[in-house]
Amino acid sequence: MAQLVELRDEVLSTDYIEHIQNFQCDEEGVEEFLKEHALRLQENNMTVTRLFFNASGELVGYFTLFNDAVPRIGKHKIEKEQWALPNSKFFPAIRLHYIGVDKRYTKQGIGHTMLMTVFAICEDIAQYSGCVFISVEALIDAVGFYENYDFKIIGRHDKAFHNMVFKLEEIEDIDEDYEADYEELQSISKLEEVQNDAGEEAS
Repeated sequence: MAQLVELRDEVLSTDYIEHIQNFQCDEEGVEEFLKEHALRLQENNMTVTRLFFNASGELVGYFTLFNDAVPRIGKHKIEKEQWALPNSKFFPAIRLHYIGVDKRYTKQGIGHTMLMTVFAICEDIAQYSGCVFISVEALIDAVGFYENYDFKIIGRHDKAFHNMVFKLEEIEDIDEDYEADYEELQSISKLEEVQNDAGEEAS
């Protein structure tokens, strides 16, 4: 089972252009998005991208989030997954647009650590704004990764992608293998909030 990796995360900004240009990913589209589109979209309040650095200060991964709406899901799928959902044309969601790991740092638990961070952020957002799912257009090769974390396929975008969702309410039932990691990230997040508040009061 993957373990949490000690990483520092920062919101994307022009301060990290050199790091971004050195980022290498096996998936061309994932690399291209970070280098060509992520900053512009963030400056226009369309997305937010977080960058992850290792202890040596090297950019090893990133993910991007934005607000989404999952269209009506078929009755058969709802019954199969035993989801308690109202009759609605859409369900509010947070889109995990891209999650990418530099190809020089794969298989080190970085993807796992970033996804645990996504869970923690999305649960926090759901305390303030209605949110049913985390959605993702998963590359075919990445479907197995998401299925390990209980994402479910709800459709196919095209030959290259599957539409998948994770029901936020089920974070409480997250696999015991990941529960300790998730709770650790929550504790880190709360500690950082306390430290930031203390710093603001001191200034």
